[in-house]
Parts: sequence; structure tokens; C-alpha cells
Amino acid sequence: MSSDESFFDEDLDIASSIDSSDRVLRSSSISSKSNRTISSDFNHEIYSHSRSSKETIVQTKNVSRSFQKIRLSIESASAHEIDERSSQIFDINYLKECMHSAHICPGGRLELIIDTEKNIGLFHKNGLKCSICKKTTDLTNFPSRPLHQLQEPNQRLYAASAISGIGYDATYFILSLLGINTPHRSNFYKQIHHLYDELFDFAHIDFLSLIDDIRRSKQCEPNDVLNLTVSLDGTWKKRGHQSMYGIVFLIEAELGYCLDFETLSKRCELCEVKQRILTASQFKKWYEMHQTTCSKTWDGSAGGMEKEGLRYTNMISDGDSSAYEAVKHTYVNALIKNLIRSGKFTNHSSMDSKDENINIFLSKLSSEQYENNLVTKEDCINHVKKRVSSHLKTLKSRYSGFENVREENLTSATEKNKHIQPVGKSRKRRRLADGKSYGGGAGRMTKAMEHKLADSYGIAIRQSSESAKNLDEDDAVKLIERRCRAAFLHNIKNSNGELQHGLCQTGPYSWCSYQKDKYVPLKQKIDPAKQIKRLDPIFLEILTPMIDTLTNPILLRRCLRGATQNANESINSVVWSILPKSKYHGYRSIRGAAAISSIFFNRGRSGLVKFFDQVGIPVTDELLGALLGKDYKRIEKAENNTQRHDIIKRRKEQQRIQGQIEEDEEMDYGAGIF
Repeated sequence: MSSDESFFDEDLDIASSIDSSDRVLRSSSISSKSNRTISSDFNHEIYSHSRSSKETIVQTKNVSRSFQKIRLSIESASAHEIDERSSQIFDINYLKECMHSAHICPGGRLELIIDTEKNIGLFHKNGLKCSICKKTTDLTNFPSRPLHQLQEPNQRLYAASAISGIGYDATYFILSLLGINTPHRSNFYKQIHHLYDELFDFAHIDFLSLIDDIRRSKQCEPNDVLNLTVSLDGTWKKRGHQSMYGIVFLIEAELGYCLDFETLSKRCELCEVKQRILTASQFKKWYEMHQTTCSKTWDGSAGGMEKEGLRYTNMISDGDSSAYEAVKHTYVNALIKNLIRSGKFTNHSSMDSKDENINIFLSKLSSEQYENNLVTKEDCINHVKKRVSSHLKTLKSRYSGFENVREENLTSATEKNKHIQPVGKSRKRRRLADGKSYGGGAGRMTKAMEHKLADSYGIAIRQSSESAKNLDEDDAVKLIERRCRAAFLHNIKNSNGELQHGLCQTGPYSWCSYQKDKYVPLKQKIDPAKQIKRLDPIFLEILTPMIDTLTNPILLRRCLRGATQNANESINSVVWSILPKSKYHGYRSIRGAAAISSIFFNRGRSGLVKFFDQVGIPVTDELLGALLGKDYKRIEKAENNTQRHDIIKRRKEQQRIQGQIEEDEEMDYGAGIF
């Protein structure tokens, strides 16, 4: 790809023996003033034309409110006096070398000539002229590179913009405020997209290196297949009510590395442009050459993009994901194809997409073959927790609001009260069987109670998965089921306390006030007002179907690992912190941002050092300090969170042990034992 129209400098004269300390650097009357004057005149011409057009509009029809508000400000700013100063960015070490090697006659001085040729973005070609012989030595603000390469200051600018996510307008404003020229918009975005492509290639090479590291850490032989549990989740780029672009990140569950990502697009900007300017036959001919590089990689709905992700033997996904159904039989189908090729399935020569034919193949597999090649689904416990809110939302719409009164009841009511004139259908608020409304104050379903039920259910799954790690799978599922039911029943009143709290944790350090009160003196018992705030008994019947669904052993078996998709949510947030969803971004930009996010996620900011070396960006002390500073802050924050969690965990473990000791002592020395 073309660079930023850079040029090849002539060889610099390095024969001078005069020391740089004897030289005087001063400004020259020859400068880029003429260029700036031309630019100023051009802008003034544009403004004058715009102003005359606006005046015509004012005379003919109403103008926008924005024009009315800022017109005077534009006129005032346009008449403001221009400061003719400008700025350049210099490589100081290179500047010293150029001054030392510049030609200067004995007794002469050096004169600085600004922009001896047209500047190229941030790259300037200046000159040092001897005051006696008038010989000029080239002085570029950075070491010059060959024609086919980007000049270093422009390359640094493009890298800074791409990695930070600031666009051309923000970059232009910052540089203009510093008095520095900015590359042209079209070339700016061309180079940004080229850099994003390089980041994409770099990230995928790094994925291969990570996979090798994982295989070595698990002592996997070169020819062995390594089964991994991965977390798969998608994030979408919103434009209005449509999602044109999607990203799916695949993260290994145990070590937490991002191993791959897929960027999917429902549109190709170039195709849309060509369709507008070409005929149907011309577009068809053009598309044949363009098809291999077309960015439109998906034709389905945005919700279906997720199923195009990579496939592994165990997959963690959200409960509503369609990804699992798409990859469920991936390895089963591969096995069937191998059996067909080997001649073991002789009745059929190939697989057909029809369900009945696929079922015929599946029926020929043994149960062991099928189960060993089936992708196992595991649920994110955070998404499972959200199902409580979904169920409660459905129940609220069913049991709250208004209901229509039957016409016969309305007619009989009007006959008894002749002065009442019936107007349409009457409505009254729905009531539960106990005569009270679904929502309201104490004892009824409130927002606070909805959050409490959801949180209690999530905590029960999370803590049970930790406690059940050393148990048999069936026993582990029973433990989780017991604790999840306890989380719901604990919050529903029952005249029989043992039925309400029978499944709750026992002991003096129990989270259940009822169980805890059994081990404390009367004065220390929990305030009975807590029971008043719990749901009335009528809600046991209403919530029982939800409780049965959310404590189903099949569902809880998928939660045994206690896995979450927090890592996916984390990397998703990095993408949209680089490229905000509120602004438009194309396919290549989003793919590049996904690559940057994966590098940050796996290697930290310091992972860019190897990329900078690869593309030829020298890593300065300031740049390295900025990258390492971000990584150190990330480590510090993570370490503080880990220490805080460890402290809480140790405190709870000590409370559990102390509670068990006190319970044993009470059994050994209780009143009436001897």
C-alpha cells in the first residue's frame, strides 16, 4: 500500500568538522508563510461563497436555528487576526546529528530554512543554510525513510489514533491547537485501515503462540487432540435499531486466554457504493473479483451471528444463546463423514441436510461414540441468575394490572343503581386469592424483593459450586438443588418455621436468622420484623412453578463449574471503549479494534511492544513507560481484588470452623446430658 507520499532525501553532507556547540540556530525569513497565506485565502473564499449562499437562503426561506445561532460567531471568528506561527515535532537526537554534520564555513552561522519542500503530514523537510557560502544542508524533523514507507512521525500518529480510537476530527483539533499540520483525511483513514489489518494479522499469529503455550502447560503431545472448555459470547455494533457488525470472542475457561475472535458484517460499504454507480452486469463482473475480499461475511439476522464462532468440546454460553445448537453436533458430523469415507456406512454415500437422513446416521452410532463427540453445554451462572428476573417479570404481567368486568355483572349493577349510566367496559385491579394485590408493601412482591430473590439464587449456585468440587456429580447437583430451593423458600412466610427454613444452612453462623436463633440467647435473637418483610404465604403457590424450573437438575448440572462469562464481557467493553458505539465505524476498523482488545486482554499494553518492533516504530522511553504504567495499574487492581476476596473467604471459613466447634461443645456439655 502506498505511504503518505513521502520522498527520498538526498544524502546529507557529513564532512564538516565544526562542532555543533559553535553553531547558532536562528529563524529564517524564508518560511511556509506563503503556503499558509494560500490556505487562508482558500478558506476565506469558501467562507465567502458559503456566506453569500446563506444570505440568499435568508431572503428566500426560513433557515435552520443552528445557522441563526452561530452565524454572528462565524463572522466574528473569520475576521480574527491570524498568528503566523507554526510548530513541528522533532526527534532531538536526530536534530543534534544534523546540526553536527551540516556544512558551515569558518566564521559563518547556520540559518534555519522552514519547509524547503512541501510538508507531508507531520514530516517536514527543512534546511540549514551557511550564512557565507549559502550552501543548504537538508534537515528533516525525523530520519527520512524510503518512498514506499511511511515517515516515522506520521506512522506514530496513525498508530496512536488507531490504538486509542480517536478519529480524524479529534486528531485534527488537537494538532491544530498545537499549531501542527495534519495529514489529509483520505490518506489518514487509508493508513489507519492498513494499520488495523496489520494488527489483525499480528493478533492471529499471537493466538497460535498462545495455543502452543497451553499445550505445553497441559503436557499435551504434538499429535494429541486437546479438549478445552471455552466461553463463547458475541457483542454487537448498534446503528439505530439494527446490528450491522458483530464480534464473537472465544476465551479458554481455565487460563482465561482469548484464543480467537470472528468479526462478522451484514454489509460491505464498497459493494453499496458500486451498486449505486454500476449497472447490474457491470456490478456482477466487478463483484467476481471483489468477492474474496468482500467484508459482508454474514447474511442472517444479528442474533444468529453468534453461531459462526469456533467449536470446542465444552462451551460456556448464555442461556438464550443459539450458538450451542449450531455447534452441538460438530464433532459428531465429522465422525460420520469419516465413517462414510472409510466405507463403514455403506447405505449412504454422503450426508444430507434433511433431518430424517441425519437421524439415520445418528442412529447408527453407538452411545459411546455419540457422547464422546458431542459438544457439552455449560451455562454462565450470571445468565442463569437473570432467569429469576425474567420469570418474575412474566408473573407480574399476569397477576398485576387491571381486568375487565363481565358485561352481565355490569348490567346487574346498573339495574340496582338506576342513576348509574354504563359507559363501555368497567375495569378493576387484579387481586390474588387472599384478596390483596400482587405488588405493594410488606409481604407483597416489590422491586427490592425481586432483586433479593435473584441475588439469593445466584449466591446459592456460586457457593454450592465451590463446596461441591470434591463431591460426586450427582451429589453435587443435589447440594446445589437444596441450597437453591432454600434461597427461595427462606423468603416466603410459612406458619411452620421448619418447612420454611428446613433447607437453610444450620449452625450459629448460618445466614438464616431462623437457624441462627437456635444457638443464641433470647436477647440476641433476630428482630422478628424480618419475617414481616418476607412474602406472604400465597406466593408459595405462585412461585412454585418457577422454583421447580430453576432447580431442575438438568439445568443445575450445567452450572457445576460455577463458570461465568465475565471475561467475555470484559473484552467486549474494551472493544467499545476504543470504538464507541455512538459513532459510525466500518468493518475493518471494528476488526482492528477486536484485534487490539485481544492483545490487551492476553498480553496487556506491553504486548504492543512486539508489534511496534514488527512495523518499525521505535519504542521510546516515554512510550514504554506509558504501556508499562497501564499494565502495572491493571495488576495492582487485580491483586487488590484478589486479596479482598481471599480475606472474605478466610473470614467465612474461620466462622464456619468456629461455629462447628461451638456446636460440638454444646453437644458435649449441654444441660441435662449428665
